[in-house]
Amino acid sequence: MQLAAAAADEGSLRKAKRLLLGQKLLPASDSTFRKIAALFPTAEPQEAAFAPASPVTTFGALPPPVHEKHVADFVHACTRQAHPGPGGERNSHIVAAMRSPRAARVLCRWANLWATRALPAVARAPWLHMLGIGGDKGEGKARPIVSQECLFKLAAGCVERAERHRIAARIGREQYAVG
Repeated sequence: MQLAAAAADEGSLRKAKRLLLGQKLLPASDSTFRKIAALFPTAEPQEAAFAPASPVTTFGALPPPVHEKHVADFVHACTRQAHPGPGGERNSHIVAAMRSPRAARVLCRWANLWATRALPAVARAPWLHMLGIGGDKGEGKARPIVSQECLFKLAAGCVERAERHRIAARIGREQYAVG
């Protein structure tokens, strides 16, 4: 409500309306699913899975890539009002947890468990659930809106920050969806 009022005060009535009403959505149908799936082709499950027999690192003798600064940067930049994932946790909960002097260290370890592939599949599974809806870009075109678990977004965001240059060197200007 406050963001909408601020947008109206600045003269941006369209933004204020969008903040109050939200985006128009496409119906939850097979057609919407196909439109979103066409935008983001996925790998076959066996290609997307990583399940090493023991913890593996792709970083060789290097230390885990995520540092506490990556966690602090992610938390500082995250959208606190983002919609919660299926578990109900929000980014604002992580922001509040960061008041603890141990939080950055604990969250750094969490992100490095993902980065080094040290989490077994059974431990990863609950964090990979997401809610997806089809936003309407107009003319029946889908704009996928996905709500994921905030602790998974934190881990993925920290790994992206830590490995930004290596990722960019491998994928260039392409945009990929992971999930």
